Amino acid sequence: EEGSVQMYSHDEMTRTLWKIVENSENVTIHWAKLPKVATHLKYLANEKNDVAIPAWADPERHPDEFPLINNLDTIQYFFVMIAQGYLHYLCDSLGNQYMWELTVLGKKKVGVHAQYACADRAIKHGINILDPKVLISMTLADVEQFYLDESSGKPNIPDLPGRLNRFHEVGEVLIARYKGHYGNLLLQSQGYLFREDGSGIVQKLVTEFPLSYGDWPFCKLSVTPARMLFDRRKPEITTDHYYDELTKICDPEHFEAGADVARPFALIRLGILEVSQHLREILKQKVPVGRNAAVYDETRAAAMLVCRELVN
Repeated sequence: EEGSVQMYSHDEMTRTLWKIVENSENVTIHWAKLPKVATHLKYLANEKNDVAIPAWADPERHPDEFPLINNLDTIQYFFVMIAQGYLHYLCDSLGNQYMWELTVLGKKKVGVHAQYACADRAIKHGINILDPKVLISMTLADVEQFYLDESSGKPNIPDLPGRLNRFHEVGEVLIARYKGHYGNLLLQSQGYLFREDGSGIVQKLVTEFPLSYGDWPFCKLSVTPARMLFDRRKPEITTDHYYDELTKICDPEHFEAGADVARPFALIRLGILEVSQHLREILKQKVPVGRNAAVYDETRAAAMLVCRELVN
């Protein structure tokens, strides 16, 4: 027990990321280029006020995807669906990649917007994905119906069996440990992403939901629920007392930039990250290497450390 607490501490995360970078054979960080990029980012934020509002924090613009109010159902909704947030790319007959898209309730949706539109459609059709018992009872046919593309009459998102397993894991663990609701995990964590006793939000998700929220030390999805719920803490969204109390974060300095696909590639284009020819060829392949591929760890670790420095 004591060893597991130490292994999943924030300090241990940092040490592991640095170890990956320091032993990297395929990625070089050009730290000297960071100040110029950081200065430009500050200019965009402060002078131009050019800061994008994430879609989940702007539900008035996306009412058929994200809840219009903040309450306990909103907390459960995001937790269930963030676990589904992977493999949003498809390949055409020639092997070229494109973002997953489908038609939901007569509207074309792309990527993460498609995912949440499917969730909204399911709830409107009486499939209560907020109930962990419903998640546990789901079959592969139910998942196919959940992700149905109305224009083709069939689902087209990758890994339906894996998505079924994630629905099951979320439902089973919520019932076994948290009286059926993610809000009780937040209550136990007392607003901390990481705690010395190992009961922080990220630590609990990594250890107790390994399929859906594992991915140590990068913790892409395990940081995301707290981040998305925190982003919605704004006066424009009607918020009840429970949401307000449960989504406070006492250690926001431990939020991490999700280092998948977009950020590493942006840092490569900016010249901050330099990748070997070997890794460059892998990243250019038509079939993506995937989040869990060891060869991609060096890029992800470097991107996370660079993003930390840019924030600082």
